[in-house]
Amino acid sequence: MSFLFALLAAVLFAVLYAGFKVAWWVSLGVSVVAFAVLRFMRSQRKKRRKLVLDEAALNQRLKDIEVSARRSVLEIQKNAFRMRGFRKEASRLAKLSKQILSYVKTDSAALSKSEHFLEYYFPMLAKTMANYTLLSKAELEPEKHALIEKSTKESLDYLEAIFQKQLAAYHNNQILELEAQSELLEKTVKLGGEL
Repeated sequence: MSFLFALLAAVLFAVLYAGFKVAWWVSLGVSVVAFAVLRFMRSQRKKRRKLVLDEAALNQRLKDIEVSARRSVLEIQKNAFRMRGFRKEASRLAKLSKQILSYVKTDSAALSKSEHFLEYYFPMLAKTMANYTLLSKAELEPEKHALIEKSTKESLDYLEAIFQKQLAAYHNNQILELEAQSELLEKTVKLGGEL
């Protein structure tokens, strides 16, 4: 493509210099500027095309994250009912995961920022619940069952603290946004803006 632009610039130089009898240095300057403009426009067009492709890929990635998180929440809810010894804790975690998913579904920026959380902690909770359900039915020594109970309790407690912290961060973002809106409205009224 650069060859074509150079050819066009050379033709422009010849037309200006030979055809219109413009000074050679002016013809050369106009030709060089024309060449530079054509190259710049071409590069901007490529960037815009790449940006559109990148945006489409990002949107697909966010959609995939949301679908994966939705599957994990369904699995968490399903496993919560099977957790005999930890139904209360499992139900709380299922409720928290549902609240987190509801929040990120309404805010694509939060979904993007929560990618690691959704792809790591949701499946981890589902796996912890599934493992407990499977192992609690197994015929093991009492010491093993006690170890399973202890480990599961610790994991569920840690996960609940992590989920609570994540949800609190979302709520803090909403509170900050609400405060900013309130301040803006207050300043509008003070400045005599339209009511």
